[in-house]
Amino acid sequence: MSARGVTALVAGRELAALRRTGALWAFLGALALVQGLHLLAFAVDERRTSERALAIFFHHGAYVMETAGLLLALTMVVVGAPADMLWRTAPIRAHHWVAGRFLAGATAIALGVLASAHLPALVLWSGHGAAGHALAGGLGWILVGNLGVAVGLAGTAIFRRPLAGAVAGGFVLAALELMPMVADRVRPAWRMVFSEAAPVWAHNDAFRRGIVDLSDAVFLIGLTYTALVSASVAQNDRRWAP
Repeated sequence: MSARGVTALVAGRELAALRRTGALWAFLGALALVQGLHLLAFAVDERRTSERALAIFFHHGAYVMETAGLLLALTMVVVGAPADMLWRTAPIRAHHWVAGRFLAGATAIALGVLASAHLPALVLWSGHGAAGHALAGGLGWILVGNLGVAVGLAGTAIFRRPLAGAVAGGFVLAALELMPMVADRVRPAWRMVFSEAAPVWAHNDAFRRGIVDLSDAVFLIGLTYTALVSASVAQNDRRWAP
């Protein structure tokens, strides 16, 4: 079987496990509910234009997607635990396994964005915004959510206890988001690095305003790829550990 076939097989089995246990439906329902509460709490205001309301909604919602991706990775690891021994003894490479699990998570994230699509649609219907704004914001959510999945997979691969790995991944994401706050206290040579390290604060800003910035997309995809490589290396080391 080709590498793509193996990755698709793993992704299909992971999605089937999420669907069979009801975790997928619970994830989609909870995500839509939380995003709806965020819309009511932060974005709905008669004094705001639809563009401003969407910008606020996609900003706060991006943090939700980042956290949701992390929790989704933990859920996949827990739900897929019975099959872990099968994957470790099967004649497939660790990075195919990680890629398949990530593909399943990315699919769930995309479904989560679609499950919340009615919320920005309501804002557009009540105002005079552009559909492209909602599409750009949704793309930002997908990229940030996928980053959360990748970091979660890396953490759960490095730590033997999935919960400890998810907590460690949460600390990593929180540290990245807080780095711009201390940018003024570091040396000038490192100031730009710190100020641009936050996935949501620094690199979702264009998406939330309805602009697709390729440099921000490359940054988020690069972080996601780095996390997936870390997860693959950790899984391979665990696979052959005594």
